[in-house]
Amino acid sequence: MNALVTSSYPQWWAQLLLDARCLGGSRFAREARDDAAAAAAEIPAARDSVAVGTLWQLVDAQRARRVGETVATPDGKWRTVTPARCPRGHPLDRPGHVLVGWMPCRGCSGHRSWRCLVLGVDGTECGAEVLAPEPADGCAPVGIG
Repeated sequence: MNALVTSSYPQWWAQLLLDARCLGGSRFAREARDDAAAAAAEIPAARDSVAVGTLWQLVDAQRARRVGETVATPDGKWRTVTPARCPRGHPLDRPGHVLVGWMPCRGCSGHRSWRCLVLGVDGTECGAEVLAPEPADGCAPVGIG
């Protein structure tokens, strides 16, 4: 199945499977690959595109659930799972698109933040934020002043 699906998009397929393993382990990677293969089998004319698109969606959904967590990479290092997009859908994986910070908080140890810097058509900054962990009841941001 792998050779069949990866014929048009070998780099994406390999990277997505690597991300799947980092974000959910070997079992998640296997299940996501199988789901992508099943989706691709339903549309043979666009098999490769459907498979990669399905795998991409599954990996993105797993990433969204794990934002802020530290995960092991295959080379034995550790990394923090970052959001792929802001709540408004802008990609945060490009230079100058995101400001990473920390929001101190009363009631918990604080929240890592990713603020979207993408400019809209009117020239204003998006400003949407992703916080991890998500603020819970009792969380109160600590401001300056």
